[in-house]
Amino acid sequence: MKALIAILSCSVLVACSSQPGQQAVIRDRLLDYQAAYVEPTLRVPDGLSDARINEALPIPGIEEPTAGLYGGSFNAPRAETAARTIALPEARRYDVRGLQWLAIPKPIAVVWPQVEQFAVDRQFVIVSAETTRLGQRLRTGITTPDLLPSLSEPTALEFTVNQGLRMGTAEVRVESLNTPLPAETVNAILDALKEFLDRSVESTRTVSSALAQLDQVSRMVVTREEGIDYLTIGAPIERVFPVAADILQDLRALIESGDLSAGTIQFQYVRKATEQRLQTMTFLNRAIATTIDDPVGQYQLAITPVSADEVRLDVLPISGSASIGGVNELIRELSGRLY
Repeated sequence: MKALIAILSCSVLVACSSQPGQQAVIRDRLLDYQAAYVEPTLRVPDGLSDARINEALPIPGIEEPTAGLYGGSFNAPRAETAARTIALPEARRYDVRGLQWLAIPKPIAVVWPQVEQFAVDRQFVIVSAETTRLGQRLRTGITTPDLLPSLSEPTALEFTVNQGLRMGTAEVRVESLNTPLPAETVNAILDALKEFLDRSVESTRTVSSALAQLDQVSRMVVTREEGIDYLTIGAPIERVFPVAADILQDLRALIESGDLSAGTIQFQYVRKATEQRLQTMTFLNRAIATTIDDPVGQYQLAITPVSADEVRLDVLPISGSASIGGVNELIRELSGRLY
C-alpha cells in the first residue's frame, strides 16, 4: 500500500513539471537571467537636464583609490591648515611694558662667546666680564657714538646673559650704566645682536664650569592636581605672556584673543591624537567624523601672578571638543618650548 502511494505521488509531480505553459513545481533558477531585459531610459521632461549628478556636483577625493575606513593622508582641520612640522624656534626680540630682552633657544655657554664677539666686532671697549648667580654679565664702553647714532655721548653698556625659562635657553638684556637709554636704542642694539647671532657659526665652547652648572637649573616646574597639569614659572607675567603666545602659534593654534592685563589667551587647538586619527581616514569618512564630532577644541591659557617674579600658567578647556588630555598635551608642549 505504501509503495503504491509513493508511485502515485511521483507521477503527479512529473505531470505537473511537464505541463507546457505553466511554472513547474521544481524548476532550475540558474538560467533565469536569460529572461532578463534592460529597462528603457527614462525620458527627461523639457526644461530639465539628464546630466549625471556626480559630474555637476563633484565630490573632492571621491575617485581616490582607497577602500575601507582607513587610507590616504590628511591634514587636521585647523584655522591655518598646515601639517604639524614645527621648526625649531629662533632668537626673538620682545618689548613688553618696558621689559626688553632677546630670547634665544641656546644655552648660556653657547650664547656668551657670541655676545663677547659681537662687542669686539662693534668696537665696544670691554671693561669687565663676570659670572653671576643667574648667568654672565659683560660691561662695555662705547667711546665712539658713531657706532650708535642715537647716542649723543660716550656710554657704558651692560649686557647680561641669563638662563631663559627652561634649561638650555638664554635671554640677553642690555642697559646703560650712566645715562638712560631710549627704548628704540635698546631695541636697535638687541636687533643688531640678533642679526649677528643668526649669522654666527654656533660654538659649543663652555666658558666656565659655573655656566655649565647654570644650564641645569630650570625656572619652570610642572605640577599635577587631580589629573590636570599646570606650570609654575619663575618670571614676571610680562616675560612669559608674549613668548607663550608665540609658542602657541608655533603649534599651529589659532589665537582668537589675548589680554595681557588679565593674562589670558583664547585659542583653538587640535590634539595630536585627534590629528593622527583623522590623517588615517579617507576623505568621506573624515567628512562624516568631523560633522559628528568637531575636532577643534577651544582653550584658554591663563597666566596668574603668584609673586613679583613668579607666575602660574594654566590651560583651561572652554568647549565641548576641548579635553583634559588636550590640556595636559598643551602643558607638555609649552614646558618643552618656552624659552
